[in-house]
Parts: sequence; C-alpha cells; structure tokens
Amino acid sequence: MAVIDEHWKIFAKAIFAGNPVARVQHDEMRKAFFAGATSMLRMMQAIGDDSVSEEHGVMVLDAVEKECVQFSKDLLSEFSKRN
Repeated sequence: MAVIDEHWKIFAKAIFAGNPVARVQHDEMRKAFFAGATSMLRMMQAIGDDSVSEEHGVMVLDAVEKECVQFSKDLLSEFSKRN
C-alpha cells in the first residue's frame, strides 16, 4: 500500500496542473514531499512515546496544525497575488 505516494500524486497533479515541469524539479519536489512525510512520522512516533505526556503530545499536534494551516493560507495568498 503506497499511502504517501498516493498523496504525492494528488499534490503533484494539483500543483503542476498539467503544466510541463522539468524532471529534476518533479523529482526534487517528490523527495521533499516524502522527507516531510518522514519528518511527520518521526514526530508522531516521538510524541507517542511513554515518556511524553498526553498534554504535551496534544500541544505539539495543535502547534503542527496551526503551522500547517498558516502555511497553506500564506501559499494561497501568494498564489492569488501572482495569478
């Protein structure tokens, strides 16, 4: 089951929107996408450790959510200014 790869394909289809893109750009973006997924997996594993309190784990997840939401807002704002 290629869960991350399926999400990569959805992301790539949306971001490239059928426009031609250099192979190196495609490949580097895919690497960055998987690196981000790996980072999130490691973070989830770390906060799931018995040494991390539930309260702290929730705080980390809330912070990650806020950061991702803000990044998405900023990205959409930047995109709308250029188009």
